[in-house]
Amino acid sequence: MNSNQDNLGAILEDANRHLNDGNMEQAISESSRALSIDPQNPYAYYIRGISYFNFRLYDESIRDLLKSIELEPTNAGAYSMIAGSYLNSSESENAIEYANYALQLNPEDSDAYSVRGLAYRNLGDVENAVADATAAIELDPEDSDAHKCRGGCYLFAGEFELAIRDLTKAIHINPRDKGAYASRGRAYFHFNNYEQAISDLSRAIRMDANHYPSLWTRAEVYLAIGSYPEAIMDSTTALKQVPTDTDCLVIRAQAYYHFGNADLSIKDCMAALAIDPQHTEAATILANAQQNPIRPPNAHTSDLPTRGLNANVSGSEPSEFCLTPPPPPPVPPVRTRRPIEERQTRSLSQPPPPPPPKKRQ
Repeated sequence: MNSNQDNLGAILEDANRHLNDGNMEQAISESSRALSIDPQNPYAYYIRGISYFNFRLYDESIRDLLKSIELEPTNAGAYSMIAGSYLNSSESENAIEYANYALQLNPEDSDAYSVRGLAYRNLGDVENAVADATAAIELDPEDSDAHKCRGGCYLFAGEFELAIRDLTKAIHINPRDKGAYASRGRAYFHFNNYEQAISDLSRAIRMDANHYPSLWTRAEVYLAIGSYPEAIMDSTTALKQVPTDTDCLVIRAQAYYHFGNADLSIKDCMAALAIDPQHTEAATILANAQQNPIRPPNAHTSDLPTRGLNANVSGSEPSEFCLTPPPPPPVPPVRTRRPIEERQTRSLSQPPPPPPPKKRQ
Protein backbone atom coordinates (compact mmCIF):
# COMPACT_ATOMS: atom_id res chain seq x y z
CA MET A 1 0.00 0.00 0.00
CA ASN A 2 2.75 2.41 0.95
CA SER A 3 4.61 1.43 -2.22
CA ASN A 4 1.60 2.38 -4.34
CA GLN A 5 1.29 5.69 -2.50
CA ASP A 6 4.98 6.46 -3.02
CA ASN A 7 4.63 5.59 -6.69
CA LEU A 8 1.54 7.80 -6.97
CA GLY A 9 3.38 10.72 -5.41
CA ALA A 10 6.27 10.33 -7.87
CA ILE A 11 3.87 10.17 -10.83
CA LEU A 12 2.08 13.33 -9.70
CA GLU A 13 5.40 15.11 -9.30
CA ASP A 14 6.31 14.10 -12.86
CA ALA A 15 2.94 15.29 -14.15
CA ASN A 16 3.38 18.61 -12.37
CA ARG A 17 6.90 19.02 -13.76
CA HIS A 18 5.74 18.29 -17.32
CA LEU A 19 2.93 20.84 -16.92
CA ASN A 20 5.35 23.53 -15.73
CA ASP A 21 7.73 22.69 -18.59
CA GLY A 22 4.92 23.06 -21.14
CA ASN A 23 4.93 19.37 -22.08
CA MET A 24 1.18 18.88 -22.08
CA GLU A 25 1.13 15.42 -23.67
CA GLN A 26 3.33 14.01 -20.93
CA ALA A 27 1.39 15.89 -18.25
CA ILE A 28 -1.83 14.28 -19.49
CA SER A 29 -0.19 10.87 -19.72
CA GLU A 30 1.26 11.01 -16.20
CA SER A 31 -1.89 12.40 -14.57
CA SER A 32 -3.90 9.65 -16.31
CA ARG A 33 -1.46 7.09 -14.86
CA ALA A 34 -2.03 8.61 -11.42
CA LEU A 35 -5.79 8.27 -11.87
CA SER A 36 -5.41 4.60 -12.79
CA ILE A 37 -3.90 4.12 -9.31
CA ASP A 38 -6.22 6.51 -7.46
CA PRO A 39 -9.38 7.35 -9.45
CA GLN A 40 -10.45 9.79 -6.72
CA ASN A 41 -7.35 11.97 -6.72
CA PRO A 42 -8.42 15.63 -7.20
CA TYR A 43 -4.90 16.86 -7.91
CA ALA A 44 -4.50 14.48 -10.88
CA TYR A 45 -7.80 15.71 -12.34
CA TYR A 46 -6.64 19.31 -11.75
CA ILE A 47 -3.33 18.81 -13.59
CA ARG A 48 -4.99 17.00 -16.48
CA GLY A 49 -7.73 19.63 -16.70
CA ILE A 50 -5.15 22.44 -16.97
CA SER A 51 -3.23 20.43 -19.58
CA TYR A 52 -6.37 19.97 -21.66
CA PHE A 53 -6.99 23.73 -21.36
CA ASN A 54 -3.54 24.43 -22.80
CA PHE A 55 -4.35 22.06 -25.68
CA ARG A 56 -7.58 24.07 -26.23
CA LEU A 57 -9.60 20.91 -25.48
CA TYR A 58 -12.07 22.87 -23.42
CA ASP A 59 -14.80 20.23 -23.06
CA GLU A 60 -12.26 17.76 -21.68
CA SER A 61 -10.78 20.46 -19.44
CA ILE A 62 -14.19 21.32 -17.98
CA ARG A 63 -14.97 17.64 -17.40
CA ASP A 64 -11.77 17.00 -15.43
CA LEU A 65 -11.92 20.25 -13.47
CA LEU A 66 -15.53 19.60 -12.46
CA LYS A 67 -14.43 16.21 -11.14
CA SER A 68 -11.57 17.90 -9.26
CA ILE A 69 -14.08 20.30 -7.66
CA GLU A 70 -16.37 17.41 -6.73
CA LEU A 71 -13.49 15.84 -4.83
CA GLU A 72 -11.92 19.09 -3.55
CA PRO A 73 -14.67 21.76 -3.28
CA THR A 74 -12.36 24.49 -1.95
CA ASN A 75 -10.05 24.66 -4.99
CA ALA A 76 -10.71 28.18 -6.27
CA GLY A 77 -8.16 27.67 -9.05
CA ALA A 78 -10.26 24.91 -10.61
CA TYR A 79 -13.32 27.19 -10.73
CA SER A 80 -11.18 29.90 -12.33
CA MET A 81 -9.84 27.52 -14.96
CA ILE A 82 -13.36 26.30 -15.78
CA ALA A 83 -14.36 29.93 -16.25
CA GLY A 84 -11.46 30.34 -18.68
CA SER A 85 -12.53 27.24 -20.63
CA TYR A 86 -16.06 28.57 -20.95
CA LEU A 87 -14.70 31.96 -22.00
CA ASN A 88 -12.65 30.40 -24.79
CA SER A 89 -15.70 28.36 -25.82
CA SER A 90 -17.66 31.61 -26.32
CA GLU A 91 -19.92 30.81 -23.36
CA SER A 92 -19.52 34.09 -21.51
CA GLU A 93 -22.48 33.63 -19.16
CA ASN A 94 -21.05 30.35 -17.82
CA ALA A 95 -17.62 31.96 -17.59
CA ILE A 96 -19.05 34.70 -15.36
CA GLU A 97 -20.88 32.17 -13.19
CA TYR A 98 -17.78 30.09 -12.52
CA ALA A 99 -15.60 33.15 -12.00
CA ASN A 100 -18.13 34.24 -9.35
CA TYR A 101 -17.65 30.91 -7.56
CA ALA A 102 -13.87 31.30 -7.71
CA LEU A 103 -14.10 34.78 -6.21
CA GLN A 104 -16.39 33.58 -3.41
CA LEU A 105 -13.67 31.12 -2.45
CA ASN A 106 -10.78 33.52 -3.04
CA PRO A 107 -11.62 37.24 -3.35
CA GLU A 108 -8.01 37.91 -4.40
CA ASP A 109 -8.01 35.62 -7.43
CA SER A 110 -6.78 38.00 -10.12
CA ASP A 111 -7.30 35.38 -12.85
CA ALA A 112 -10.98 35.10 -11.99
CA TYR A 113 -11.38 38.88 -12.22
CA SER A 114 -9.54 38.87 -15.55
CA VAL A 115 -11.68 36.09 -17.02
CA ARG A 116 -14.90 37.67 -15.77
CA GLY A 117 -13.85 41.04 -17.16
CA LEU A 118 -13.25 39.52 -20.59
CA ALA A 119 -16.62 37.76 -20.42
CA TYR A 120 -18.37 41.02 -19.51
CA ARG A 121 -16.59 42.70 -22.42
CA ASN A 122 -17.82 39.98 -24.80
CA LEU A 123 -21.36 40.65 -23.60
CA GLY A 124 -20.98 44.40 -24.13
CA ASP A 125 -21.02 45.26 -20.41
CA VAL A 126 -18.18 47.76 -20.57
CA GLU A 127 -18.64 49.17 -17.07
CA ASN A 128 -18.34 45.81 -15.31
CA ALA A 129 -15.55 44.73 -17.67
CA VAL A 130 -13.46 47.79 -16.79
CA ALA A 131 -14.16 47.31 -13.07
CA ASP A 132 -13.06 43.65 -13.14
CA ALA A 133 -10.01 44.33 -15.29
CA THR A 134 -8.99 47.12 -12.92
CA ALA A 135 -9.41 44.80 -9.93
CA ALA A 136 -7.26 42.17 -11.65
CA ILE A 137 -4.55 44.74 -12.42
CA GLU A 138 -4.54 45.97 -8.82
CA LEU A 139 -4.00 42.39 -7.64
CA ASP A 140 -1.52 41.51 -10.38
CA PRO A 141 -0.03 44.48 -12.29
CA GLU A 142 1.62 42.02 -14.70
CA ASP A 143 -1.67 40.47 -15.87
CA SER A 144 -1.48 41.09 -19.62
CA ASP A 145 -5.02 39.80 -20.25
CA ALA A 146 -6.46 42.31 -17.78
CA HIS A 147 -4.61 45.20 -19.43
CA LYS A 148 -5.79 43.99 -22.84
CA CYS A 149 -9.36 43.66 -21.60
CA ARG A 150 -9.43 47.16 -20.12
CA GLY A 151 -7.70 48.60 -23.16
CA GLY A 152 -10.30 47.01 -25.42
CA CYS A 153 -13.08 48.48 -23.32
CA TYR A 154 -11.53 51.95 -23.51
CA LEU A 155 -11.25 51.49 -27.27
CA PHE A 156 -14.95 50.62 -27.47
CA ALA A 157 -15.79 53.69 -25.38
CA GLY A 158 -13.70 56.00 -27.58
CA GLU A 159 -11.05 56.63 -24.91
CA PHE A 160 -8.22 56.02 -27.35
CA GLU A 161 -5.37 57.44 -25.28
CA LEU A 162 -6.31 55.25 -22.32
CA ALA A 163 -6.72 52.30 -24.66
CA ILE A 164 -3.23 52.75 -26.10
CA ARG A 165 -1.74 53.02 -22.61
CA ASP A 166 -3.25 49.74 -21.42
CA LEU A 167 -2.61 47.88 -24.67
CA THR A 168 1.01 49.03 -24.69
CA LYS A 169 1.38 47.61 -21.19
CA ALA A 170 -0.19 44.33 -22.31
CA ILE A 171 2.27 44.12 -25.21
CA HIS A 172 5.19 44.92 -22.91
CA ILE A 173 4.19 41.99 -20.68
CA ASN A 174 3.38 39.62 -23.55
CA PRO A 175 5.04 40.67 -26.84
CA ARG A 176 3.38 37.72 -28.64
CA ASP A 177 -0.19 38.84 -28.00
CA LYS A 178 -1.55 39.43 -31.48
CA GLY A 179 -4.91 40.56 -30.08
CA ALA A 180 -3.27 43.40 -28.16
CA TYR A 181 -1.44 44.54 -31.29
CA ALA A 182 -4.69 44.40 -33.28
CA SER A 183 -6.57 46.49 -30.72
CA ARG A 184 -3.76 49.03 -30.38
CA GLY A 185 -3.57 49.28 -34.16
CA ARG A 186 -7.25 50.19 -34.27
CA ALA A 187 -6.74 52.77 -31.52
CA TYR A 188 -3.91 54.37 -33.50
CA PHE A 189 -6.16 54.32 -36.58
CA HIS A 190 -8.78 56.37 -34.70
CA PHE A 191 -5.99 58.77 -33.73
CA ASN A 192 -5.19 59.10 -37.48
CA ASN A 193 -1.73 57.68 -36.78
CA TYR A 194 -1.86 55.45 -39.83
CA GLU A 195 1.81 54.54 -39.90
CA GLN A 196 1.76 53.18 -36.35
CA ALA A 197 -1.60 51.50 -36.98
CA ILE A 198 -0.23 49.61 -39.99
CA SER A 199 2.89 48.70 -38.01
CA ASP A 200 0.88 47.14 -35.17
CA LEU A 201 -1.59 45.38 -37.45
CA SER A 202 1.20 44.01 -39.64
CA ARG A 203 2.95 42.72 -36.53
CA ALA A 204 -0.19 40.75 -35.60
CA ILE A 205 -0.51 39.40 -39.14
CA ARG A 206 3.12 38.28 -39.11
CA MET A 207 2.21 36.19 -36.06
CA ASP A 208 -0.90 34.82 -37.76
CA ALA A 209 -1.39 35.39 -41.50
CA ASN A 210 -5.14 34.77 -41.12
CA HIS A 211 -5.77 36.96 -38.07
CA TYR A 212 -9.19 38.23 -39.03
CA PRO A 213 -9.48 41.36 -36.82
CA SER A 214 -6.07 42.60 -37.97
CA LEU A 215 -6.78 41.94 -41.65
CA TRP A 216 -10.02 43.85 -41.91
CA THR A 217 -8.74 46.70 -39.73
CA ARG A 218 -5.61 47.03 -41.86
CA ALA A 219 -7.83 47.00 -44.95
CA GLU A 220 -9.73 49.92 -43.43
CA VAL A 221 -6.49 51.80 -42.78
CA TYR A 222 -5.27 51.19 -46.33
CA LEU A 223 -8.60 52.44 -47.64
CA ALA A 224 -8.24 55.64 -45.58
CA ILE A 225 -4.77 56.40 -47.00
CA GLY A 226 -5.69 55.51 -50.58
CA SER A 227 -3.75 52.23 -50.82
CA TYR A 228 -6.63 50.53 -52.60
CA PRO A 229 -4.89 47.37 -53.92
CA GLU A 230 -3.67 46.56 -50.40
CA ALA A 231 -7.14 47.25 -48.98
CA ILE A 232 -8.64 44.86 -51.53
CA MET A 233 -6.14 42.12 -50.73
CA ASP A 234 -6.56 42.34 -46.95
CA SER A 235 -10.35 42.48 -47.08
CA THR A 236 -10.41 39.55 -49.51
CA THR A 237 -8.28 37.45 -47.15
CA ALA A 238 -10.57 38.39 -44.24
CA LEU A 239 -13.72 37.57 -46.21
CA LYS A 240 -12.43 34.07 -46.95
CA GLN A 241 -12.83 33.45 -43.23
CA VAL A 242 -16.08 35.35 -42.63
CA PRO A 243 -17.87 35.77 -45.99
CA THR A 244 -20.94 37.31 -44.34
CA ASP A 245 -19.16 40.29 -42.76
CA THR A 246 -21.08 43.16 -44.34
CA ASP A 247 -18.70 45.85 -43.05
CA CYS A 248 -15.73 44.08 -44.61
CA LEU A 249 -17.66 43.74 -47.89
CA VAL A 250 -18.30 47.48 -47.81
CA ILE A 251 -14.62 48.23 -47.20
CA ARG A 252 -13.72 46.17 -50.27
CA ALA A 253 -16.54 47.73 -52.29
CA GLN A 254 -15.14 51.20 -51.60
CA ALA A 255 -11.63 50.07 -52.47
CA TYR A 256 -12.83 48.53 -55.74
CA TYR A 257 -14.69 51.71 -56.67
CA HIS A 258 -11.77 54.02 -55.96
CA PHE A 259 -9.46 51.61 -57.78
CA GLY A 260 -11.71 52.00 -60.80
CA ASN A 261 -13.67 48.72 -60.82
CA ALA A 262 -17.29 49.77 -60.39
CA ASP A 263 -18.62 46.32 -61.37
CA LEU A 264 -16.90 44.55 -58.49
CA SER A 265 -17.88 47.38 -56.16
CA ILE A 266 -21.52 46.92 -57.13
CA LYS A 267 -21.22 43.16 -56.64
CA ASP A 268 -19.89 43.58 -53.08
CA CYS A 269 -22.54 46.14 -52.18
CA MET A 270 -25.30 43.85 -53.42
CA ALA A 271 -23.83 40.97 -51.42
CA ALA A 272 -23.80 43.14 -48.29
CA LEU A 273 -27.39 44.26 -48.86
CA ALA A 274 -28.52 40.67 -49.39
CA ILE A 275 -27.24 39.93 -45.89
CA ASP A 276 -28.39 43.21 -44.33
CA PRO A 277 -30.97 45.11 -46.43
CA GLN A 278 -30.76 48.05 -43.99
CA HIS A 279 -27.01 48.61 -44.46
CA THR A 280 -27.13 52.30 -45.40
CA GLU A 281 -23.45 52.62 -46.31
CA ALA A 282 -23.69 49.73 -48.76
CA ALA A 283 -26.78 51.29 -50.31
CA THR A 284 -25.03 54.67 -50.69
CA ILE A 285 -21.93 53.17 -52.31
CA LEU A 286 -24.09 51.02 -54.59
CA ALA A 287 -26.03 54.05 -55.84
CA ASN A 288 -22.83 55.99 -56.42
CA ALA A 289 -21.18 53.11 -58.30
CA GLN A 290 -24.28 52.64 -60.49
CA GLN A 291 -24.62 56.36 -61.27
CA ASN A 292 -20.91 57.05 -61.73
CA PRO A 293 -19.35 53.88 -63.14
CA ILE A 294 -16.50 55.77 -64.82
CA ARG A 295 -13.04 55.34 -63.30
CA PRO A 296 -12.45 58.29 -60.94
CA PRO A 297 -9.74 60.67 -62.22
CA ASN A 298 -7.40 59.91 -59.28
CA ALA A 299 -7.70 56.14 -59.54
CA HIS A 300 -4.62 54.00 -59.72
CA THR A 301 -3.82 52.70 -63.19
CA SER A 302 -1.64 49.74 -62.21
CA ASP A 303 -3.02 46.24 -61.96
CA LEU A 304 -3.67 44.64 -58.62
CA PRO A 305 -0.44 43.22 -57.21
CA THR A 306 -0.13 39.45 -57.10
CA ARG A 307 1.41 39.62 -53.63
CA GLY A 308 0.54 41.85 -50.74
CA LEU A 309 2.17 42.96 -47.54
CA ASN A 310 0.79 39.90 -45.76
CA ALA A 311 2.61 37.45 -48.02
CA ASN A 312 5.29 35.11 -46.72
CA VAL A 313 4.01 35.29 -43.18
CA SER A 314 3.76 32.24 -41.01
CA GLY A 315 3.16 31.15 -37.48
CA SER A 316 0.09 31.47 -35.29
CA GLU A 317 -0.70 32.28 -31.72
CA PRO A 318 -3.19 30.77 -29.29
CA SER A 319 -6.83 31.80 -29.14
CA GLU A 320 -7.56 35.52 -28.81
CA PHE A 321 -8.75 35.01 -25.30
CA CYS A 322 -6.33 32.23 -24.36
CA LEU A 323 -5.50 33.09 -20.78
CA THR A 324 -2.29 31.84 -19.26
CA PRO A 325 -3.32 29.58 -16.37
CA PRO A 326 -1.59 30.00 -13.02
CA PRO A 327 1.21 27.49 -12.44
CA PRO A 328 0.04 24.53 -10.37
CA PRO A 329 1.11 24.41 -6.74
CA PRO A 330 3.53 21.82 -5.40
CA VAL A 331 2.21 18.26 -5.25
CA PRO A 332 0.48 17.70 -1.90
CA PRO A 333 1.11 14.55 0.15
CA VAL A 334 -0.96 11.75 -1.29
CA ARG A 335 -3.05 11.13 1.84
CA THR A 336 -4.02 14.73 2.47
CA ARG A 337 -7.08 16.55 1.18
CA ARG A 338 -5.93 20.11 1.83
CA PRO A 339 -6.78 22.82 -0.74
CA ILE A 340 -4.67 22.60 -3.86
CA GLU A 341 -4.59 26.28 -4.86
CA GLU A 342 -1.61 28.25 -3.56
CA ARG A 343 -3.67 31.37 -3.00
CA GLN A 344 -5.81 31.74 0.10
CA THR A 345 -8.96 29.59 0.02
CA ARG A 346 -11.78 28.82 2.38
CA SER A 347 -11.03 26.27 5.05
CA LEU A 348 -13.08 23.11 5.16
CA SER A 349 -14.87 24.37 8.28
CA GLN A 350 -16.52 27.21 6.35
CA PRO A 351 -19.72 26.79 4.29
CA PRO A 352 -19.08 25.09 0.93
CA PRO A 353 -19.36 27.09 -2.29
CA PRO A 354 -22.65 27.06 -4.21
CA PRO A 355 -23.18 24.08 -6.47
CA PRO A 356 -21.80 24.54 -10.00
CA PRO A 357 -24.20 25.07 -12.91
CA LYS A 358 -25.41 22.04 -14.78
CA LYS A 359 -22.92 20.52 -17.16
CA ARG A 360 -23.44 21.16 -20.84
CA GLN A 361 -25.38 18.50 -22.69
